[in-house]
Amino acid sequence: MPLNAVLNVGWKDNSGYEFSAKKLHNKAKGGEDYESTLLQQLRTSSKSIIIHSTEQLFRRNVNGFADVKQFVASLISIVTKEEGIGDVYCLMDVFSYAFLKGAKNFDYQLPEIKNNFHKDIIRSDLYRECEGKWSKEILPALEDFERIGKPFPEGFSVEKEKYLRLRDILSRGSARDERRSLATLLVSGPSTMKEISEDLGLNYTLGNRILGIFADKDIKVVDIQNNGKYVIYQDKLPLVVFFLREIMGLDFLRSL
Repeated sequence: MPLNAVLNVGWKDNSGYEFSAKKLHNKAKGGEDYESTLLQQLRTSSKSIIIHSTEQLFRRNVNGFADVKQFVASLISIVTKEEGIGDVYCLMDVFSYAFLKGAKNFDYQLPEIKNNFHKDIIRSDLYRECEGKWSKEILPALEDFERIGKPFPEGFSVEKEKYLRLRDILSRGSARDERRSLATLLVSGPSTMKEISEDLGLNYTLGNRILGIFADKDIKVVDIQNNGKYVIYQDKLPLVVFFLREIMGLDFLRSL
């Protein structure tokens, strides 16, 4: 099939790329016909097309599915019936994709290609490139630490003191909103305080206090970007995955 997803992690800046999903989608919405305007943009490429940051068309809330569904449905129609359009690869965050796969069977429309994908996609943030380290090194070490008391390996990427501070916060029974805020950032990606608060129905001040804890230097799981958006540090993603899985039962990667 000429339309595939390639999964990545860390929400890399896409501003320097020719095609991004959000730019393509917004221009298509402004045209007379969405699919025709999208096709006109894609025809400017004479080779296989790499679309970046497809996850930017999605948020995990009641109204957050429409844009990504419209975009992908139109891509399917284009690659199916239009001549001269080569393979199309949609780079997409692994956690957004995993959620959509479980909730909307999204992989039927946009199947993931796990290897042998286009040679032009050379990035350090591809999920399948770091999957082995996560599943064979980081997550097992965290499991062994909690279940049998085995110390972290020498040179381990997770600092023990910061790990314990984060565990102390997230394991409390009263930390429901803290856990939900991290889950929102994991699935929806970089988010403003307003977006997070609206998604979760949180009081604005409460949301600010919660995320400030995670950005504290003694924990440093969340970064506050210059544009005011909160984002989980890429190297802290396995740690967040572990806590949400163990405490809330949210195992986003299981379906992949």
